[in-house]
Amino acid sequence: MNWIESKSELILKIAVCLTMISSLVGCSGGSGSSVGGGIKTPSAAKNIYVIQNSLTFPLTPGSVLQFSATASGSISPQNIITAPAGNDFQGLATDAEGNLYVAANSQTTSTLLEYSPGANGSATPIRSIPSNNTTRMWNPDGLAISPTGQVIVGEDNGGVATYSASANGSVAPDYYILGAAQTGGGLSTLNAAQDVAVGGAGNLYVFNWQDIAAAPAIDIFSASATGNVAPTGNLSGPATTIEGVGGIATDSSGNLYVSNNGANGGSILVFAPTASGNVAPIRAITGASTQLNRSVGGIQVDAVGNIYVITAGASGSNPAVLKFAATATGDTAPVLSITSTGWTYPDNYLSLTAY
Repeated sequence: MNWIESKSELILKIAVCLTMISSLVGCSGGSGSSVGGGIKTPSAAKNIYVIQNSLTFPLTPGSVLQFSATASGSISPQNIITAPAGNDFQGLATDAEGNLYVAANSQTTSTLLEYSPGANGSATPIRSIPSNNTTRMWNPDGLAISPTGQVIVGEDNGGVATYSASANGSVAPDYYILGAAQTGGGLSTLNAAQDVAVGGAGNLYVFNWQDIAAAPAIDIFSASATGNVAPTGNLSGPATTIEGVGGIATDSSGNLYVSNNGANGGSILVFAPTASGNVAPIRAITGASTQLNRSVGGIQVDAVGNIYVITAGASGSNPAVLKFAATATGDTAPVLSITSTGWTYPDNYLSLTAY
């Protein structure tokens, strides 16, 4: 074989290798790069969503504001989704594809809505689940999406409903945990399921609003729990340092994050996936440098561990979204802070999600 033939063979081999590499790498996606058969590599959130509701009655439409997750300071929303007439919005969640979930509440009914990524204005939801006897959903509060796409709804009446990833219309939930006061209930301690989060290990965490009257607690259930069931455990007691829960979230490792309203200022507490009972957090973000006000609320952790949380003044005034690095601990400053003249009063429960 002469030199020209060897060179041609080498070029052919390089071309084959490049083709194989290209097929493995794939194209970049909203939540990371696709590698080999559509598997996405984790990436930081690009968008933050918060709720803006009014204080007027009858209700003027609430809205969901979308901000860039890489900007800082006083910025304008990139998109604004407007609620149906006579409704405000409650609860926020995003799935692995960036679809946005939010509950629209009027004075008489509630509907869980899903919007496609980039939705703006009076966009038409791509699906909805109404409140009725079949869906067993009446007044949604906290929302979460499981790793398999199931939609989990914490309800103000105490129950927790889990719907299939494709649920649309008047469909029954796959699982439904009865509240303490509901007919047939009594084993669970749930009276008002304010916020929900699901971990990769199959733990379903529920912040029960009525627990505040005694001691703030986060109840732990199996993600497939249904019917009249007791929690498998809870987080409660002085060692937890939980004073008043604003919101809960999990990361890709199953750690639980709690935004904590304390007498001396807000904090973010992180618990191990196996934590239960009167146990201390494995780390805490707390102190003057954090810029966490006494009032903290919605919290979210993106695919690479960045932490996003809402903090606000009295009665929800002057809200801000703070972003902390994945390794943040102690008295550390946020890596960015977002405020906006278009966001003056968040919903009562300071809902937030990021994708």
